[in-house]
Amino acid sequence: ENERDVEPLLEPVKSIVAQQPGLRDGQKLLGQIYAQLDQIEEAYDAFAAALTIDPVEAHLQNLAGTAAMMLGETTVAETHHRLAVQQLPDEPALMLPLADVLIKTQRWDEARGVLLRAMELNSTQHEPHAAMSDVYFGRGEPGDDTLAIEQIQKALAKLPMTPEWADQQVVYARKYARLHAARGEPMEAIAVLDQLAKNAE
Repeated sequence: ENERDVEPLLEPVKSIVAQQPGLRDGQKLLGQIYAQLDQIEEAYDAFAAALTIDPVEAHLQNLAGTAAMMLGETTVAETHHRLAVQQLPDEPALMLPLADVLIKTQRWDEARGVLLRAMELNSTQHEPHAAMSDVYFGRGEPGDDTLAIEQIQKALAKLPMTPEWADQQVVYARKYARLHAARGEPMEAIAVLDQLAKNAE
């Protein structure tokens, strides 16, 4: 979807919400439309309004947390993401945004614990391994550089090798190359980027 797809929906949905402000799904839809239009403050306000109606909807908490993070409200985002995980403790997709907040605030060990739990719940996902690579790179303890490379290798191995994932392959491969470069291994970094170029042909 792009802005042209959702913009015609904005006024009708605003009208419905104005008439029925207690309609949770109306507020949620309004927030999603605002988010598509990059009106993040308005999106957050709509998600927050929906949460006053239904505070135990984990996916709403996740949407609100994501919007808060985009607004630079890290503490608010963390509160929403923690509530989401509490409300749906076996949903690994909700753990990744919480780990992201913890990584951005440099709480490496707590982020690692959240990501290990996500991996336990779903061993097929590539995203927790990419995030774990960031944890080890950021933490910077002896041996963490090797662990960071191992995790991004696992992310690449689990990433579907299909056209729709091509952009993500590039992101991971560049991260992989940067990790080698940071270890003073330029030839390994060049080899990764060469392989990436061949895959794109």
